[in-house]
Amino acid sequence: MHQPEKFLSLLDKYVASSITEGEHNELLLLIASGEYDYLLDEHFYSVFHQQDIPGNGLHPQRAQAIIDNIRHSEKRTSRLLPAVFRKEKVMRRRLAAAAVVAVLALAAYWLYPGSKQASPAVLAEKNGLVETVNSTAAVKTLQLEDGSSVALQPGATLRYPAHFTGGKRDVYLDGEAFFDVTKNPEQPFSVYHHNLVTHVLGTSFYVKVNRQHKQVEVTVVTGTVQVCENKAALPEQDNKVNGVILTPNQKVVYRESESLFTATLVSDPVPLAPESIQAPVASPRFMFEDAPLPDVLETLKRTYGIEIVVESNKLNNCLFTGNISKHPLYTKLDIVCASVNASYQVVGTKILIKEKETRIKN
Repeated sequence: MHQPEKFLSLLDKYVASSITEGEHNELLLLIASGEYDYLLDEHFYSVFHQQDIPGNGLHPQRAQAIIDNIRHSEKRTSRLLPAVFRKEKVMRRRLAAAAVVAVLALAAYWLYPGSKQASPAVLAEKNGLVETVNSTAAVKTLQLEDGSSVALQPGATLRYPAHFTGGKRDVYLDGEAFFDVTKNPEQPFSVYHHNLVTHVLGTSFYVKVNRQHKQVEVTVVTGTVQVCENKAALPEQDNKVNGVILTPNQKVVYRESESLFTATLVSDPVPLAPESIQAPVASPRFMFEDAPLPDVLETLKRTYGIEIVVESNKLNNCLFTGNISKHPLYTKLDIVCASVNASYQVVGTKILIKEKETRIKN
């Protein structure tokens, strides 16, 4: 399938709420590339020209200005649609619908100037901090003073200073959100969530909450974050502060009742953003012919930023031939391991490759 056709196919799946996590991330990367702006234009034009959407009698120049604004806003916020929250079918539908509603809401914003006064969030100021509550059923995106973006899930609350001063940027979250933090080594960014604090310099990550089990999950998309307990929220007699450091495709689950951190890999790892790859990977990336297994695994390691450990030296002598380009990471590993009589398992934030035991028939 050619790339334009694939882009339209992914866009259709996106709108139809049938897109997978891997396809969702691929679509957002294509949008961010800017190569398919003309297809986005056609998509937005088709939205405007529907009979039940007012404004199809706009002057062409005005219509194009609206479309340009929507397209640029979509590209700026594309990374803020949290794929990790879409594991459950209901959540997936909600987020896909929210994405479409966001585009139509942007259209209304520029079509009807009078509607700009409406705000889907409740703002207040408490203890010198601005408090924003997302009281709607859709994701609410905030732009902080430093250029950082926060996508608040429905029901979430964020408290933050109107102006960041001193040597830190501290915000306080209650609920779930996705953060895309502007880099500033001189002013680290910290997200406080009850007993948990996440420290970053410049990165993007999700914060997900399971209130029933008193768990908080932090998943890293780009950059590196440190997740640890909020010492100020711990009992005075507890001087030990636990924590972990995470990189892309890693997540940690914090169990508040046990003060326990469990770090592992995400369920569907995606290739690192280009700026995160330290060494370029040859193209075509996943087509191999009589390639030594260590070379294949090194390619996967660089692409996904995940450490892969081979348990048996004998496996390093194996060769692999095949094209695994179109498959997600774990399917790639299934194919490679099957060809060399091996298996793999996720151990913490690493992947362990081990030789299968050979049963001797009597």
